Amino acid sequence: MLRFRCRVDISTIPNAGHGLFADEMIRKGRVIEFPDNIHTFYSREQLLAMPEDSPVLQTSICWFEDCYSSDPEHSDIYYINHSFTPNCIWHLGFIFACRDIPAGEEISLDYRVLMDSDPELGFRDETTGKLISGLSWEEKMIFNSSQLLQLFTDLQKGSEPAV
Repeated sequence: MLRFRCRVDISTIPNAGHGLFADEMIRKGRVIEFPDNIHTFYSREQLLAMPEDSPVLQTSICWFEDCYSSDPEHSDIYYINHSFTPNCIWHLGFIFACRDIPAGEEISLDYRVLMDSDPELGFRDETTGKLISGLSWEEKMIFNSSQLLQLFTDLQKGSEPAV
């Protein structure tokens, strides 16, 4: 569930289609999305057995270990695009602002924490040309946990209050 005023508009990222934009200032550390109504999980095998145009397959994310969740209604959260230098951190369904995000800025995440680790399921980043492929479960936990630790260590030191 999104916790900030936002809008879907044309992405600033080349060939990304649409993106999600903040319509208000978002402070560093704020939870801007949290999981709600996640009641069905899929295995990788279940997903790969689905037709290519399946809404479940197209909106699936690697939630934890080898379990995937999906939002076939395509809520606004699915307009958050990839960046290797994102302004948000995803951790187990929660999205945190990793810096202050001014109103009007596009929201971005590092998709490597959302995707399957199979490089054949990856794709190229339009900005850098680098392959975007998911990290392993262990790598995701280390990557996200270290980012969150740094974020909240900075906030506790007084750089900015978490909201």
